[in-house]
Amino acid sequence: MTSRFVAAADSAALLEILALQGVKTVCGGVTVPNEKSGGLHQAMGFRRLVTYRSTGFPCDWRRDVAWFEKNIAPSAPSVGSRRRVWRPS
Repeated sequence: MTSRFVAAADSAALLEILALQGVKTVCGGVTVPNEKSGGLHQAMGFRRLVTYRSTGFPCDWRRDVAWFEKNIAPSAPSVGSRRRVWRPS
């Protein structure tokens, strides 16, 4: 078994658990360059949102950090749907 297979299996199990807990969207940050981790996120259906420059500090080196996002459940109803608004008495 390769480490990539194990990482994908672990990540898939985590996404299932998060979905069962009601999480709608998950995000992941990857210090770049890191082709393997970025590729794993994309292979699992994440989309790359943004790269922040010089925001990561592994081993005291400034690195860029890429952020990925994946929707794992339908999003909440729109704001115009029926919803109670709390008002103080």
